[in-house]
Amino acid sequence: MKKEYDIIYLTNTPSFYKINLCNEIAESASVLLVFYGYGSEAVNKMLKSEDSYKFDYVFLFEGDASKRNRLKVFGRLCRLMSHIRCKKILYSGWLAPEYNLLSFFTPKKKNCLICESSVLESDFSGGKGWLKKQIIGRMAVALPSGELQKMIFEEIGYTGKIVMTGGVGIFNKIEKSELQGEDRKNKKYLYVGRLIPCKNLNFLIDEFNKNGRWLTIVGKGELEQQLKAKAKENIHFVGFVENEKLSTVYQDHDVFILPSRSEVWGLVVEEAIYWGLPVVVSDRVGAYRDMVEKPKTGLVFELDNQDSFNNALKEIENNYSFYKKNADRFDFDKRDECQVNAYLKLIFFQAEDGIRDGKKKKANALGCNRTKRRESRRSEKNERIYRGEKVSKGRIVLRTKRAVIRPGDIVYVGKKKYIVASSKNLGKQLKLADGSLLTTSKVTKIIHCGGWKTVTL
Repeated sequence: MKKEYDIIYLTNTPSFYKINLCNEIAESASVLLVFYGYGSEAVNKMLKSEDSYKFDYVFLFEGDASKRNRLKVFGRLCRLMSHIRCKKILYSGWLAPEYNLLSFFTPKKKNCLICESSVLESDFSGGKGWLKKQIIGRMAVALPSGELQKMIFEEIGYTGKIVMTGGVGIFNKIEKSELQGEDRKNKKYLYVGRLIPCKNLNFLIDEFNKNGRWLTIVGKGELEQQLKAKAKENIHFVGFVENEKLSTVYQDHDVFILPSRSEVWGLVVEEAIYWGLPVVVSDRVGAYRDMVEKPKTGLVFELDNQDSFNNALKEIENNYSFYKKNADRFDFDKRDECQVNAYLKLIFFQAEDGIRDGKKKKANALGCNRTKRRESRRSEKNERIYRGEKVSKGRIVLRTKRAVIRPGDIVYVGKKKYIVASSKNLGKQLKLADGSLLTTSKVTKIIHCGGWKTVTL
């Protein structure tokens, strides 16, 4: 018998922000995470203790992802897929040929493309561009991270469903202490990332050599010695810092800078904003519209334009309290919730939106009757209807809790414990085992011990 999952997530390496995201999704859905190797030390998370993960995972190759045998990896992937079933398959981008090839052998309605690349660096010309379009054409749903990522699908005339996720994952967060940046007269600037050509660090060091401002550079890479040789005393290199320890570094600085020539998204921008740092980024950073420009958490400068860059620094310093206040106010809890719900929306029925399995239905299609007279009751489209007694007792997505409550689950209101029998009013109320009603918003804790029993027809 094949093992069943709600979601199979095909990605490259075990990045900590993807692990965190999948843990949240796995609160409400069964997830299998598939990797083809390890990558950058800065983002890798070594998966050792299975107790800390709520999802299943498998490595197609346990080593450096760049040294994998693609043919062997594809063979292992095919064998894996032959032993499991799933509702949706998530493809992380279109850079892995093994995953791309698989998309042509799986049902299109199951295929979903996670897109972190932006329109700024994506090229759809020539043979490679044609191949990308073919891969995208095999996807029923596109999941772009932000506005610049969404533009890719708009420009190529993609006809499938587009669901914005609002991010590339969930970074590590710890309790914040009070920041000191607002009271500091001479602002301390910070860069975090690899020391490689595409990060445009030569430009950054040249400008800080001229202006004499304090700059801290965190990270390692092929340009380290070259950059150290040209940097003046106001520029400080601290090497690699583990992600879990970066919080102290952020809290000791005032402004974050990312001058990249090419940046798919820029997770470090999110981290900096979380720690209350206004940001200055180039107009080649994929997250600049969603994370900087719209919420006004900082400024965007024109790539390699000295005047634009220096004007951004002056503006940040002259109106520091304004940008810092916007950074402090950014609601990451809401943003993380939106990310999780974007994926759950693919598989769970949402009565309040009139959406089932990612498709809008007419009102009469949301009941227990078949949507078409000739349609099988066992079809994927109607499968959710026949789980349990009826849809009104189905899985209820709690937007405020990022969780699913099922019949038989235990819920807490403070220290009081209740057993759930069903739900009412589109999930706004829970009917308890003793016959009483409980408002869903009052629930403080959920223990998932219930589940669905397949109805024999």
